[in-house]
Amino acid sequence: MQPTSILLTARRRFVLALCLSVGWLSGLVVAPAVQAQADSEAAPASSFGAAVDVNVVNLDIFVTDRKGNFVEGLSPDDFTIQVDGDRVSKIDFFEQVTAGAVPAEKPQAAAPAEEAADTAAEEATPPLRLAVLVDNRNLSPANRNRVLGELETFLEETLDRGAEVLIMTHDGSLNVRQTFTSDRAELAAALEQTSKLPAARFAREAERRTALSGMQNVIRMLSEQSTAGPLFAAAELDSVLRQIVFFAQSSHSDVVDTVSMLRAVVLSLGALPGRKALVYVSDGLPLRPGDSLVTALQQTLQDGRSVEGVGFGDQSRSGSGDGDGFGSGGGGGSSPPPLSSQVASLRSELVPYDTSPLFTELTALANARRVTFYPVNGAGGDIALLGADSPSDIGAVASPAGYLTADLADLRDSLRLMADETGGVALAGGTDVDGWLENVQQDLRNYYSLGLTMPALDKPQLHRIKVKVKGRGNKARFRQSFVTRSGDSLQQDRTAAALLLGAVHDPLGLQVQVEGQQGRDDGAVDVALMVAIPLDKLGFVTEGEEARVELKLYFASLSDTGRVSPVGTLPLAIRVPAERLEEARSQSYGAQLPVALPPGEQKIVLGLWDATAGINAQVTKTIEVAAPEG
Repeated sequence: MQPTSILLTARRRFVLALCLSVGWLSGLVVAPAVQAQADSEAAPASSFGAAVDVNVVNLDIFVTDRKGNFVEGLSPDDFTIQVDGDRVSKIDFFEQVTAGAVPAEKPQAAAPAEEAADTAAEEATPPLRLAVLVDNRNLSPANRNRVLGELETFLEETLDRGAEVLIMTHDGSLNVRQTFTSDRAELAAALEQTSKLPAARFAREAERRTALSGMQNVIRMLSEQSTAGPLFAAAELDSVLRQIVFFAQSSHSDVVDTVSMLRAVVLSLGALPGRKALVYVSDGLPLRPGDSLVTALQQTLQDGRSVEGVGFGDQSRSGSGDGDGFGSGGGGGSSPPPLSSQVASLRSELVPYDTSPLFTELTALANARRVTFYPVNGAGGDIALLGADSPSDIGAVASPAGYLTADLADLRDSLRLMADETGGVALAGGTDVDGWLENVQQDLRNYYSLGLTMPALDKPQLHRIKVKVKGRGNKARFRQSFVTRSGDSLQQDRTAAALLLGAVHDPLGLQVQVEGQQGRDDGAVDVALMVAIPLDKLGFVTEGEEARVELKLYFASLSDTGRVSPVGTLPLAIRVPAERLEEARSQSYGAQLPVALPPGEQKIVLGLWDATAGINAQVTKTIEVAAPEG
C-alpha cells in the first residue's frame, strides 16, 4: 500500500494554493473587494504572535524502599537532579501526589493565552489514564490471554474508581477497541473481544526455524566421510548466512512499523493533560535482529572447521574472489578462512539493523508527554525450542536452551528499555502479572512531581536526566531523557489525538471537503482538500497599512487498514488591507491543500494553530479515495 503523505516539499511553487473564489465550499462567502493573500514563506516569528519563552519539564519520580514500598514525606532537598550532566540548582515546583491525584503543571513564567488555558484546564485534576495496547503482531495467543485475564480482574477489582482506561490493539493496523472510559462493563467487553482476535508472531519464528535447520544441515554435511560433504556444507553455509541477513532485515522492518505505531499512540496521548500510563502487552521486539542466530552459528562451528568452495556471501558482496573470505573460496588458489572467521564477519552486516536508536527516540518523545511505559510479556519463563535440537553425528547446533535464551533476552531487553527510560516497570519474565499490576497501581497513586523550567528551543533537543535520592536503601525511578517541546509539537499531538482518540476541539468552525481526486502512476491518489477558515477569531496584527496573521496547518490520516500517516505541517500567512480588517472578519478564507493518499476509506484530520490568539482547532472527516483507473 502506498504510504500516506502530505506534499510539503514544493512550498516555493505554492503547493498550498490559497484562493478567494466563491463556491468552493457551501456557505463559503468571500467578498471580492477584500484582497487576502497567502505567503509561500512565513515571516520571521519575532514579528508576530506571542513567543513561548520557557519549557516547564515535569519529572515524575517514584521512590521506593528496600521492600518496594513507596517512601513518603520527602522534600526537594532530598533530591539531586542533573540535566545533561549539570546539576539543577532550582526546582520550580514540587509536590507529593497520593491517592491518584494528578497535579497541574505550574510554569513559573508568563505563558501565552493557550498555555494559560491549558493550565486552568489541568487545575480540574484530570483522572488517572491507563492506556492498554495489545500488540497482536508481536504476541502469541496464549501469552496474550494470560495477561488479559489478569488485567480484567485488576480493572474490575483493584483500579481506582473514576480512572479512565483505553483499549487498543495492533493487528497489522492500529485499532481503538474502547475509547477512554471508567465503565467496567465496557472494558470487560473490549477485553473479551480482544482475547478472540488472531495473534501473529509466527512468521518471524518460521524464518528463524529455517536458519536453524540450515545450521543442522551444515553440521550433518561436514560429518560425511566424502569429498562432496564439505562442498555441500559450503553451499548450505552460504544459504544460512543469507537467511540470517534476511531474518535481520525482516525483523528490523517489523520493528520500524511497530515503533511507528507506538509513536502515533504516544503523540495522541500527549495531547491529554496529566500523566498517562501505557500498558504494552507484547512478547518483545528485537534490539539486535539476527544476533542470536549468529551466536548460535559461531557456537555450532567453534571447532574451526574450514569448508572448500563458496565462502561468505557471493561475488556481489566482495567484488572479487581473492581469498578474503567473502568470495569464492576456491579462486586464485587461496585457502578459505575457518568457518568461525567467516561467520564472525557477518556481524558487521547486521549493524545497520540495530533497533536501539528507534527506542531511544520513542522513549524521549514519551517522556516529553508524560507517558510512562509499563510493558508486560505474558510468556513467563517458558522458552519455545522450535524443534531445533535435532541430533547430528558430530555434535549439535548450539544448545537450544542457550541460544534461544539469548534470543528471548534480546526481545525482553526492548521491554525493559522502554520501562527504564520512561520511569515505568516491565514484567519481562515470570508469571506474577497480578503482582506487577499492583506495582503499576502504586505508581499511579503515589509519586513525586517536580517541575523544572528550561529555555525553549527552536528545534527539539534530547536531554539526559539523572536523579539521586537521599536515604539508605531508597531507590528512585524516573524518566531518563526527554525532548524539549514547542507549541508546534503540542499541536501535532492534538492532531494525532483528534485522529486516534476523537479528541476534537474546533472553536473556529472549520469546514473541509474534497474538491477533486487524480490518480498517480505510483498507485496513490492526489486529493485536493478545500478548507474554509473563518477569520473572525484569528489574531491579526496590524503593521502600517496591512493586517496579517501567521497560522500553521496540520494534517494526518488513518486508512481503513489502520495505517497512520505522520503529522504534516505547513505555515500559512493571511494578509488583508488594514482598513478592511473588520469587514474581513465576517468572512471565511478558502485554502486548497493537496495531499497524496492511498485508495480506500480514509479518516482525515486537519488542524490549525494561531499562536497570536492562542487558538487551536481540529476538524475530522471520513472520505472515500477512489482507486486510479487501470
